[in-house]
Amino acid sequence: MNLESLRMFFKKGDQRTILLKKNILASVVLKGISMLISLFIVPITINYVNPVQYGIWLTLSSLMAWFYFFDIGLTNGFRNRFTTLKACGKLKMARVYVSTTYAALFISFVVFMSVMIPVSFIVDWSSVLKVDQSYCEELRMTFAVLLGFFGLNIVFQTFSTMLIADQRSAFSSGIQVLGQGLALLVIFILTKTVKSGSITSLAFIFSGIPFVTLVLCSIIFFNTRYRQFRPNFGYIRLKYVKDILGIGGKFFIITTSMLFIYQIMNIIISRNLGPEVVTQYNISHRYFSILTMVSSLALGNIWSAFTDAYAQKNFEWMRRIASILQKALLAGIPVTAIMYFLATPFINLWIDKKVIVPAEINISEAIYIFANLCGGIYMCMINGIGKIHIQLVIYLTFAVIAYPCMSWLCRLYGVPGLLLVPTLVCFCQAISGHVQINKILNNTATGYWNK
Repeated sequence: MNLESLRMFFKKGDQRTILLKKNILASVVLKGISMLISLFIVPITINYVNPVQYGIWLTLSSLMAWFYFFDIGLTNGFRNRFTTLKACGKLKMARVYVSTTYAALFISFVVFMSVMIPVSFIVDWSSVLKVDQSYCEELRMTFAVLLGFFGLNIVFQTFSTMLIADQRSAFSSGIQVLGQGLALLVIFILTKTVKSGSITSLAFIFSGIPFVTLVLCSIIFFNTRYRQFRPNFGYIRLKYVKDILGIGGKFFIITTSMLFIYQIMNIIISRNLGPEVVTQYNISHRYFSILTMVSSLALGNIWSAFTDAYAQKNFEWMRRIASILQKALLAGIPVTAIMYFLATPFINLWIDKKVIVPAEINISEAIYIFANLCGGIYMCMINGIGKIHIQLVIYLTFAVIAYPCMSWLCRLYGVPGLLLVPTLVCFCQAISGHVQINKILNNTATGYWNK
């Protein structure tokens, strides 16, 4: 009887709702696997290298995360445009946008890489990260490897973005999980066969394996299920880049601003407190990020579902989903509290007490993650609709003050002080997002609320 009720639940509703439910269910399973891989990969990686090398790797990889946002907003702009075109039945034009996005990203990053790879061999990364000079040459090689795979990966990520835009995020998650699993397997084999690991090897494993997986999967899908959208030179129309950048340009400013708020935290911690504290912070962050991973199961699908619904002016459906999300947010309060009280014993069991995470880091991280949940729920709906001007202003304002404020607070109060700034950003996004989404869905949004 329970199985029958469950089956009926996934068949109840309109086509968009049914697709959303199925994607969330598939994402639950895939994210569960991804979480397990993430939990296992930390102690195994620390066994392959050591806590100091692992802290350096985390700092360097977070620095690389900066570059992943420099697609000039093309992928997010493409995501909304593709969903809208497909919802309106303009499939040929959707293929034009797929081909054009691939071409524009390839051109942009060939230019970018031709500049950055030579620079990577000139910069003294040991001084930048304030680590021992013995790591200098290895860090140069590692950064070059990361840049190489980054340049290729950012182009081929267009396929994953297309899957998400088509409300098939479960397929995209499945490709990521496959890449993660293969990387974990390789790391595990190396711990059994190699006496000491290197940061450069980590770069090849964690960047190269997921990239190869993505390329193979995109080739298979573009020749089967998504053959009608397969990129082709004959469908490239560079004049549409401007259209993609219409909203994509705003997304670019937002994501660039986010870099100066979120992605510099590891660097600030490393420079002020040392790479060992980077490891402590990231272990705590990885643990509490289970909450954001769970929320992303729904939110990753809701963005494109909202784009689809808004294109078809289905405000009733959007109001119903918004109400469900706001109620679900309340459940995050007791869940976050429980996770905080379980943090120390869980982390000790997980890491086998190889790294001790102070209680003050755990509680500040718990508050930050809950704030992130609050802001994320409203931002996914607003991003799907495309009314992101207020979001842009908030991120841009905080980006200007982020580095000096976080550096100063980190020196005074450590990691808890540093996390005050991103926590405040998330709560500001949640408050403004709550007001804006209600105005939009009730057709009362005017001025900046409707931009």
